[in-house]
Amino acid sequence: MSERTPPPKKPIAQRATPPPLPPEELASVAKRKSTRPSQELTQPRMSTPPTPAEQRAKAKQKPGAAKPAKAAAKGELAESKSGEVGVAAQRKRREGPVQLDQNLTIAKRIGKGRLGVVYAAVHEVLARRFAVKVVRRALAADEKTSRRLRHAVRETSIVDHPNVVALTDFGTLPDGRFYLTMEFVRGIQLSRVLERDGRFEVQRAVPLLIQLADALEAAHRLRVVHGDVKPSNVLLVEQTQGRELIKLHDFALVPVLSPAFEEKRPLAHLELVGSPDYLAPEQITGGHVDGRADIYAFGALAYRMLTGEPPFVGAPQEVAEGHRRLEPVPPSRRSGAHDVPADLDALLLRCLEKNPGDRFRTLDEVSLELASLMPQAAPSPFEEEVTGRWKIPPELEEEEEPLPESPARLRRLFYDTILELGEHIDEQGVASDDMVVEIEALRRIREEAAALAAQSELTENRFEDIRRELRERESALRYAVIDLNLAKSDQTQNARDLDQQISDLERSLAQLEKQRRERFAALNVELKQAKDGLKALEHQMAVHYRRLYAELDEVRTDVDTSESRQLFRRLERCRAALSARSQRGQG
Repeated sequence: MSERTPPPKKPIAQRATPPPLPPEELASVAKRKSTRPSQELTQPRMSTPPTPAEQRAKAKQKPGAAKPAKAAAKGELAESKSGEVGVAAQRKRREGPVQLDQNLTIAKRIGKGRLGVVYAAVHEVLARRFAVKVVRRALAADEKTSRRLRHAVRETSIVDHPNVVALTDFGTLPDGRFYLTMEFVRGIQLSRVLERDGRFEVQRAVPLLIQLADALEAAHRLRVVHGDVKPSNVLLVEQTQGRELIKLHDFALVPVLSPAFEEKRPLAHLELVGSPDYLAPEQITGGHVDGRADIYAFGALAYRMLTGEPPFVGAPQEVAEGHRRLEPVPPSRRSGAHDVPADLDALLLRCLEKNPGDRFRTLDEVSLELASLMPQAAPSPFEEEVTGRWKIPPELEEEEEPLPESPARLRRLFYDTILELGEHIDEQGVASDDMVVEIEALRRIREEAAALAAQSELTENRFEDIRRELRERESALRYAVIDLNLAKSDQTQNARDLDQQISDLERSLAQLEKQRRERFAALNVELKQAKDGLKALEHQMAVHYRRLYAELDEVRTDVDTSESRQLFRRLERCRAALSARSQRGQG
């Protein structure tokens, strides 16, 4: 009976194999140990004998193989099963950063996705940080895919916009994998911010969406489509004075609309890009993909920002089916998003139209619509011309009530004060004939505008009523189709009969879709007429407000009541506040 070496006690074994240190601590540990004899770094302590597993491994080890060659430590990047880059299959973690080329040194991993791993790197000559994305080996193995990616990198590198993460360089590692060098951005993924905050208030979301729309439009002008717009591909950067900046990235691995592009099929079909929550219907079905797919994804992302959830939730297949078949609930109808105005509802729903032809043609149009929804984004021509001469003593300003923080409410207070002051002067009997004409015109136009706004709101509500009605009918039909398909797969009934029933249901669904489009088209005509009428009335009001403001300036010294002084002070404070916000880029 042979003797067995008794296993060491558990406490001793634990001391003999301490857990590895995190990468960020390795450099400092190595520095502290560098002054000790090298024997302490390579041999176990005498008080801690090696375990049997260590003894067997040592016996099998070939002479001279204890230390990896230095040539492998510098410039040789290995890929683990997870796609991460290590030094000589991660045997070099204790030897510090990896040299990517003669100037660029990889410092640490900062992110990971389906396409590869992202590292922070330092350029020795420029003394700047860059982000380096090392693409998965599988994407370089196929020659066709490799050619597509190379072309995409060349094409997308020309996208130059302050809201796009700049691509600065790309190359190939010795093992054939691609790496891309990009601008290093100190920001946080929008997806993480949304997970933390839930949803954005309209006042915060719209300026960011305008930036995102401008970034995508800049790419579309160069015939570059992103194809994978989603919160995790958007970085949020906080700037001075609390302002936020959007940075869109991952343009280099998406389809390119270029005459030289060899194959028009989108990379989504290679399973490289595309998140179900933000995919356009044409990407799901394999149809033609152009910039309007980005408009759809933009609408889905904006929906997520304003409501806290994407347009459709559920399993990936259910989400994909929702994008293809179902109408999203207007954002304002979702829980917690009741501050979303009707115009913003309509904008997002138009972005999310199933048919690309029914969406906005360009993101320039989207950006302009968003700017019109934010009063602080574009002052009216009337306000730009206002140069009132009324001065307020500082001691009186401190006595006034604080002005509204909301730019929209401040603007409304400004307009209301003009009309209120004109009516007060008219009551005092010192109003000119021209002033009376302007006052009457404003009263009439404001009443008409209020009626049109109410009509628009009713029309918007009818949209939701139709959606709800048709959605219930559609769900019943689709459940029936699912049941028949399940029965067919189980072969419990005659397959031919089942096919006929499924075909009949599909025709019913097609008729339902046709009915939906016809009813929506009629409502859209009605809604457009109301909105066009509102825009015309708003333009007329701006003209009359400008004229009345000039008339008030003429009679400033002719009326001196307590109420008139108070109204004049309020008017000047509103004007000054709007002017100041305009200069700061907030109004």
